[in-house]
Amino acid sequence: MAALGIQQFQEKIRDAQVANHDLYCSSPGQMQCVCYGLGSFSSCVSARYQLAMLLLLLGALKIELSDCLVFDPVFSSGEKDVLKRIGLTVLTENELPQMNAAVVSLGKTLNPPCPQCLRTLVCECVCEWEGKRQVDKPTIFYLMHCGKALYNNLLWKNWSKHCLTEIIIIGNSFCSMKERTIDREFNRDYSYISQITAVCKESLLPCPSHMIDVFSDTAVITFPTGSLNELSESTWVNTPEPQYEHCADLEIVCKDQQR
Repeated sequence: MAALGIQQFQEKIRDAQVANHDLYCSSPGQMQCVCYGLGSFSSCVSARYQLAMLLLLLGALKIELSDCLVFDPVFSSGEKDVLKRIGLTVLTENELPQMNAAVVSLGKTLNPPCPQCLRTLVCECVCEWEGKRQVDKPTIFYLMHCGKALYNNLLWKNWSKHCLTEIIIIGNSFCSMKERTIDREFNRDYSYISQITAVCKESLLPCPSHMIDVFSDTAVITFPTGSLNELSESTWVNTPEPQYEHCADLEIVCKDQQR
C-alpha cells in the first residue's frame, strides 16, 4: 500500500481544501466521507485494497470513522457487521421520506432535542441507492470504479455552484470517461458529467503496475468556484433527473432492482 503513495492522495486533497478554505476546515466533524461501490471485500482482493486505502485516508485527513458512510447493495450481513465493528457507518435502506417524518417526530418528543440521537437516526435510515445524495457539509466521495451513472446522479443531485464546491470526488477520471464513450451517447446519457468535465479540476494519481486493477485511472476531482463561474447561468436551470432510457449496460444497481 505504501507504494501507491498515500501521501500523494493526502497532498492533493489538502490542496483542494486550501483552494476552498472558506468551506473546509480540519476540525473533527466538519467533513464527512461517503463511500459507494466498495464491493464484496470478503471475496474480492481489489475491494480489500480499496477498503484499506479508505481507512488510511480517513486517518490521514483526521476524519472520524463514524463520519464515513458506506454503502453497496452487494454487502453481505457479515460484511456489514465487519464495517460496523471497524467504526464506519453502514447505510441501510433508502428511506429518506420516512426519515424526515421520524426526525420531526423525535424532535418533538425530546426536550431539548438530542443531536446525537438525531444523527444516529439519520445515519441508520438514509441511503441514496443510485448516488443521489445531496451534501449539506464538505464531503469526500470515495467512488472507486463506480459506474458512470452513479457519478452522473451525484452531480445531478448537487447541481449548483454551492453544493459542487463542497464536494471532492476520489474516483475515475471524468476526462477518461469522455474519451472512452461516443460523444453523442456521452452527452445524451451522462449530460451532467459531460457539462462539468471542461471546468472541473482533475489530479490524476500514479498507480503502480501491480495494482493497475485496483487503482487505475484514479483522480482527485474538485469543482473550483472560479471554474464553475465560467459556465453560463442557463447551465444551472432546467436540470431533469437522469433516466438512462438508452443505456443497455447501466453499471449500477437501481433501487427498483432491489425491491
